[in-house]
Amino acid sequence: MRRPLILLAVLAVLLAPDPASAARPLPEAVRALVAKSPVGDAASVSVRDGSGTVIAGVRPAVPRLPASNQKILTIAAVLDVLGPDGRLPTRLVAGSEPVGGVVRGDVWLVGGGDPTFSTSGFADAHWGIYAPTVDRLASRLAAAGITRITGRVNGDASRFDAVVGAPGWKPGFIPQQSPPLSALSIDRSPTRPTLRAARALRRALVRAGIGVGPARVARTAAPADGTELARVESAPVEVLAQLAGRDSDNFTAEMLLKAAAAEVTGRGTTAAGVALERDLLADLGVPRRGLTPVDGSGLSYANRATAAALSLLLARVDDDPELGPHLRDALATAGVNGTLAGRMRTGPAAGRVQAKTGTLNDASALSGYAGDCSFSILVQRTWVDQAAAHALQDAIAQLLARRRAEC
Repeated sequence: MRRPLILLAVLAVLLAPDPASAARPLPEAVRALVAKSPVGDAASVSVRDGSGTVIAGVRPAVPRLPASNQKILTIAAVLDVLGPDGRLPTRLVAGSEPVGGVVRGDVWLVGGGDPTFSTSGFADAHWGIYAPTVDRLASRLAAAGITRITGRVNGDASRFDAVVGAPGWKPGFIPQQSPPLSALSIDRSPTRPTLRAARALRRALVRAGIGVGPARVARTAAPADGTELARVESAPVEVLAQLAGRDSDNFTAEMLLKAAAAEVTGRGTTAAGVALERDLLADLGVPRRGLTPVDGSGLSYANRATAAALSLLLARVDDDPELGPHLRDALATAGVNGTLAGRMRTGPAAGRVQAKTGTLNDASALSGYAGDCSFSILVQRTWVDQAAAHALQDAIAQLLARRRAEC
């Protein structure tokens, strides 16, 4: 029992306001917090003002596991490529125009990478946002006067590649941390997402009074010159980005990254999505030294980032009126929502600090904004003490919020 009690005492000291810190220059105050933390020797910190100029740092250029702070780069790239108002469609396509309410031959349910595509019951229980459902798709088909489809329902996931995970993921990450990635997935299905989606649509069509054949996984993609019978679309990308960022949803982050790649290249792959992230870094003038993005969610143990690069990325994106407000909206707010709802509920950071958390067994991260300050705090060692890491991160965030006028 002695170690937990000692640790709690250390954390209490770390979190307690330090009257002397008000008189110290900000760089010295940050260094002092790191020095007295039990995980300080494993921490990297970078703080920048609104212009991107460094104002404080401790080992800022050391490459570390970013964990879910990788989502910051993913969200910025996705917003840049798809736009905040972009939507991900799920379409029903036929080989020819319907005649007299009858569709001759097969139809294809074509996935566009929407992570929220659902059956109605799942959507109502799981999503706090508008989520497109198979019932909406079927009702739109019925409203168009379709009464019969003579062929099959083919689930078409060809918009993405067939890789269901990402490099550097542990085997158990699917389905524990993310369902398998597929351009056509329904209800976050842990198995056979494309077939499950096709079968769900078939049942919805029957409920809507539309006769149809069996469901299967498509053997060929939907015909390029086919007729679109109906479509449903996701909530705007800026809303999906909030699921990926505020709530740190791994599946949404990975699906968005592949969807952005498909928009540019025609086929969604993680590698092509990561290339878009690198392009954005170059466009924003963020040096890639120490940065090795591998996936969209931060689950990969092959990802590397530096506190210096993440803080600069945040500063540069914040300076972009097209991206900045939407990236901030995608971050959790201290003491208010998302993964920070239970942290920094009091003090100057409460309701002011917007940041992305990150947690793996070997890493703990917090990067975001305190007023005009952008900051990144990365901790990495074998089996990180998350309580100690959070205490350090929160103490620095509180300090920056208290002295945000210096940014």
